[in-house]
Amino acid sequence: MKKSKRNFRLEIPLDASMASQEFEPDMALKVMIVLKSGERETQVVKLSPEGRGVAEFSFPEHPGDVQVLVGPETASDEELEALQTIRKSIPARHWQKDETLQLSPIPISSYYWHWWRRWCRIFTIRGQVICPNGDPVPGAKVCAKDVDRFWFWTSTEEIACATTDANGVFEISFRWCCGWWPWWWLRRRFWEVDTELWAKVQEWLHEHELAEAIPFPGPRPDPWFLEKYLDLHTEVQPGPRPPVAEIKPEIRSLVIPDTASTAPAAKNIPFDPAHFERIRPRLAAHLPKMMEQHNLKLYPWYPWLPWWDCSPDVIFTVTQIQGGEEVTLLEESPDDTRWNIETDTNVILVANENAWCLTPDPGCAEGNCMSFTTVCGDPVDEIGGNLGAPASPRGYLNPGLADIKGDRPYADVITIHGTSSCLANVDYYEFEWSNDGGATWNAMPSAAIGTVVRGYIDFDILSSDPGHAFPKIAFSPQLIDGKNVIETISHYESTHPIPSGGVWGYNRVWAYLRDRLFVWKTARHFPDGEYILRVVGYDLMGNHLENRRVLHICQEDKEARLVLRLDNRVITPGPTDPYGAPCGSGTVHVCTDEPTTEILAMRIRHADNSETAIDACGFVEIGPKDKLEIDFTAHDPDGHLSYFTLDLTYGNNQRISLHNHPNATISASSPQVGPTYAKALAQGAVSPTWHGGKDMRLTIPAELAFPETCSYQLELRAHKRTIVGCNHSLWPHSNLSERSFAVKTT
Repeated sequence: MKKSKRNFRLEIPLDASMASQEFEPDMALKVMIVLKSGERETQVVKLSPEGRGVAEFSFPEHPGDVQVLVGPETASDEELEALQTIRKSIPARHWQKDETLQLSPIPISSYYWHWWRRWCRIFTIRGQVICPNGDPVPGAKVCAKDVDRFWFWTSTEEIACATTDANGVFEISFRWCCGWWPWWWLRRRFWEVDTELWAKVQEWLHEHELAEAIPFPGPRPDPWFLEKYLDLHTEVQPGPRPPVAEIKPEIRSLVIPDTASTAPAAKNIPFDPAHFERIRPRLAAHLPKMMEQHNLKLYPWYPWLPWWDCSPDVIFTVTQIQGGEEVTLLEESPDDTRWNIETDTNVILVANENAWCLTPDPGCAEGNCMSFTTVCGDPVDEIGGNLGAPASPRGYLNPGLADIKGDRPYADVITIHGTSSCLANVDYYEFEWSNDGGATWNAMPSAAIGTVVRGYIDFDILSSDPGHAFPKIAFSPQLIDGKNVIETISHYESTHPIPSGGVWGYNRVWAYLRDRLFVWKTARHFPDGEYILRVVGYDLMGNHLENRRVLHICQEDKEARLVLRLDNRVITPGPTDPYGAPCGSGTVHVCTDEPTTEILAMRIRHADNSETAIDACGFVEIGPKDKLEIDFTAHDPDGHLSYFTLDLTYGNNQRISLHNHPNATISASSPQVGPTYAKALAQGAVSPTWHGGKDMRLTIPAELAFPETCSYQLELRAHKRTIVGCNHSLWPHSNLSERSFAVKTT
């Protein structure tokens, strides 16, 4: 507004005396006027002890229509317009030339005075981000998001973010308001279909034979999409849609986009939030009460008024910038929502395996000692023959466990961790190996040594330049005096001073794979068997290694040793395996006997004891008393078989598991037929060895194996227990044999 002599005056008296016990004169009020041109002006009014005050505005010319908004002093201009507070309209006709217009006092009831004290509150979320082992995650960005659900639609909105300190601790404070105008709240939200919840709803509806009524919805809540359901399932048809002219202007601007689920006549329909409540009773009455056992309080079983949600519903995302790239450490879904949090809330967030964590320094005073801690993430006290583990079987993970994951050897690339921070007085170290129980020791060949990559956090620049605060350092093997050695962290620190004059361990802290000692490439370099590893330390004097010593366990007069069992497999060129079956490229069968799978023969043994062979691509007819016999091999020469399966697949995604069918029997020359390692141990196999069998036979009534006339495929799979390349979740050392054929039932 132009600053000049103003001839028009507006006086707006305020009266909170009727607020009775709620009124206290400590809270000032904000009065805003909005002109037709969009210009705004605000004034703060301090009320008298009796609850009265006046806001005065002047104008250089006739102001025309004026909107008056009243709220607490703490409200911003945007909040005052967006929240459902006191509004008054002053038509232009109420003005006279050069006249002061004095309004009747605007009454402020106890309702508004009470609500204004609480409509915007400060929420504080304090917490810590930790790794699964409890170590803190520093320098991580933690963002809180508000969640709202409308049946199977979900909306998330970022609230605020904070960065964790050296202890993984963060604090997020934010202002949260409620009581928005629905149109304003909806305009700020973005929606998507929660596919998991949608699938659950479909499952429930299918149980009530209603699933066909609701197709996959569009990307945002749509009342006409829901009315389509009502059209099909209720006798009472939905009422007429309100014409656009009857909808207030602020709602008219919100339009539902055309989606696959929106009927052609409902394209670009004004989005009236009140319509959701009008159709809610009919929807709830004609839908199964599927949500009563869930604490989601979803529409239409509960009213949907998210603009009146006075406590946020929060989920978190946690990221960390590592080497210039943002890495996700935690991404919670709406299913993880913390509903209606308190104004002071405490949380513990557990990051995934990608996090850089601060592992506590073991505090080794000697500086020339160490211990092994993990192999491929497995604690050494869970690997047989090592410190704290059962004495046998040596070198196996989960020694003696009667399970498909029991007695597991290792293969391929193996990562080894230990107390690297204990090597404070060691400059370089090398690994030695023995395969004769420690009688003789050998240097590790260079081809078997991988690069150890570690990373640190630079707290000097974390806040100003987080993209460069997480550098990774490659500790590659170096050939010094004919020995393949790796530099220790302590020696690296001594040769790389911090430019700011800071201190390693305070200004810079090793957080990424600090305790990784060795990357052992075993494939093609080491035959199968038991190995013992140890570490030799050196001092660097000039360009030479001095003071060779085998490192001991801290505070113990005992060498630090690691026992591991290797089981790498050999794959031959093919094109056939030792049984003459096709293998390799263009087949599903691997050219190896580690393990072997082979479908040796299949036959139907008829009631008169005659036989009909089932060849690949063959055809056979079966009768009601016939039996199916399958001769097969599922064998591992190393004795590390985990389990095998025999499955018949047919028709449209149908499967019959023969190996565990209650009417099937498996026989062989050896009684340890499995089909799992645990069952083989119960049948007399001796840990850690189970070879499986080369001459096994499965027998089952044919009518149970082949329930209908169809084309069938027999799948024989065998899996070893070996941990390959530190991959625990898969079974890379596996094999597969298949045979397809057709069966006619009578």
